[in-house]
Amino acid sequence: GLNVSLTPSRANGFYNILSMMKNKAVACELNDRSETN
Repeated sequence: GLNVSLTPSRANGFYNILSMMKNKAVACELNDRSETN
């Protein structure tokens, strides 16, 4: 799968970016909710 073609450092960077995007999405949701309330 992905692990075969990606080096560990690249895989870690890829997952770090994914987690960062998820965190930003959650933060945006919380901000929108607090603004509407």
